[in-house]
Formats: sequence, C-alpha cells, structure tokens
Amino acid sequence: MQVEEIEQLVLLVRDSKIRELTLREGSSRITIRQPNITLVPHYEGDPLQEAETAEQGTALTAYEESAEGELDDTVFITSPCVGFFHHGKKPIGVGSSVIDGQVVGVIEAMKILNEVRAPQSGIVREVLIEEGLPAEYGQPLFIIEATA
Repeated sequence: MQVEEIEQLVLLVRDSKIRELTLREGSSRITIRQPNITLVPHYEGDPLQEAETAEQGTALTAYEESAEGELDDTVFITSPCVGFFHHGKKPIGVGSSVIDGQVVGVIEAMKILNEVRAPQSGIVREVLIEEGLPAEYGQPLFIIEATA
C-alpha cells in the first residue's frame, strides 16, 4: 500500500462516521481509528489548586455575591476517581436535599464501585453528568447549595 493511499484512507475515516477501519493486504495490516473524544464540562478556577483540593478529599467551593450582597455558598461534588458514573438506587436530581456524607452515586472503575459522597449538607442545584458517562478524577458531578 502506498503512502498516498494511506493518507486518503485517514482523511476518509476522519471525515466520516467510521470509528475504525482495518485493511489487510497479504501479511500486512493497517488500522485507522477515530480518537475517543469525551466532553468534560468546563469550570472556572485554578486547575492546580483544584487538583490539590481534590487530592485532599475536600469539596471545591465557589463563592458568589448575590444581587442583595449576600454570600452564596456553592459546593461541587467531584469524582473520586476515573471511571463511569452511575446513580444510586434512588437518583439524586435538581432540588433534592442531601446530607453530609450521603452517597449520591458511584464511579465504576474496573468492576469496582467507588462511592461519591456529598461533602456537606445542601440542596442540589445542578446535575453535571448523566448515567453511564465517563468521569475524570476531580471532575464536578453535582453542584449543591450548602445549607447551615
């Protein structure tokens, strides 16, 4: 197979919905694969500081001034490891109340289920991940508004 032919096949795979193409010619074989692209929600902040915070096992917290000038306490529930997210028996949704230490889901990694726990009590304001999607270490999964 000539280099020009291989380049044309790479372009064909790149511009199509083909995920993988394998060609065999005699004892030679060539495989062209599309990269697996995972979209991860973007959030503002210092990535180094957030990674250190996640390593310490504490929640990421963002403070915002509301219109009345009150301090709004927002806490992220983050993934404890890399794997696939699954809701618990009773899925946690927007408006649900959670207590400190409550299991809000699990991350499955190599057939091991790692619990995702709420770092403090509050009300779920946003769910950032869906059932069965991959999660990265330290990735925010839920946003809760802390309660006193």
